[in-house]
Amino acid sequence: MDGIPFPPRLEPAAPGDGPVPAFVLACNSEGYFSALLRDVGVEPLVMTRTLMAPEGYVVDAVLQGLAANESAAAIRRRTVATYARWQRMTPTAAAAVFAPR
Repeated sequence: MDGIPFPPRLEPAAPGDGPVPAFVLACNSEGYFSALLRDVGVEPLVMTRTLMAPEGYVVDAVLQGLAANESAAAIRRRTVATYARWQRMTPTAAAAVFAPR
């Protein structure tokens, strides 16, 4: 997150049926963005707690879950499983990368 002013300026979400889901795939994104997102009416869907590789397969896993209209918990499970497979780590280790739902 080098070079990004903190806190970033976020505009409130448009009124609707509920919180707008969002995901931030970057190192330690929960600490940087979750409170700010909630403050403007956005529900963090997938966030991270550690260093991580924000590569395309992670974005693909989240988008596949969204396209399948999965729950937030199911999208997180899908993302963790994909990250574990591509990073060649245990699912438990991969789960520690992503903030719990």
